[in-house]
Amino acid sequence: DRAWELLADVARWPEWAPHITSASVDPPGAVGPTSHGRFRFRPTGRGAFRMTAWDPPRSWTWTGRAMGVTIDYDHAFEPIDDRRSRLRWVVRTASGRRGVRARLFAVVYSRFIDRAWPGFAHWAAEPESR
Repeated sequence: DRAWELLADVARWPEWAPHITSASVDPPGAVGPTSHGRFRFRPTGRGAFRMTAWDPPRSWTWTGRAMGVTIDYDHAFEPIDDRRSRLRWVVRTASGRRGVRARLFAVVYSRFIDRAWPGFAHWAAEPESR
C-alpha cells in the first residue's frame, strides 16, 4: 500500500527522478482511473499520458507519447512480505510498433530509469523528505 501511495503521487516524481523536470496530473493528487497528465523531461522535451487500465492496489497502465512514440507503461505491484514490494514496470511501444524512434526511446529511457530507481528507493525510505 505504501509503495502504491508513493508512486501514485506522480506530481512529486521530479524529487527522485533526475530526468523529470516537472510533472502534472489532472485531476490533481494521486493518479486514479481518469488521470491524465504531462511530464517535462531533461533533455528530450515533453510527454503526456492518460490512464488506460486501473486495478488498485495491484496495477495501473497509462499510455503516453514521448519522442514521437506512443508508449504503454505498466506499473504492477507485487507484495514480497509485510514491509517490501516488488514493482514490475513494463514499458512497450503501443501496438508493437518498432522503428528508429522506438529504439532510440528504449535506449534513452532505460538509462533514465536505471538512474531514477535508486533515487525512488532512497526517497521512499526517508519519511522526513515527504
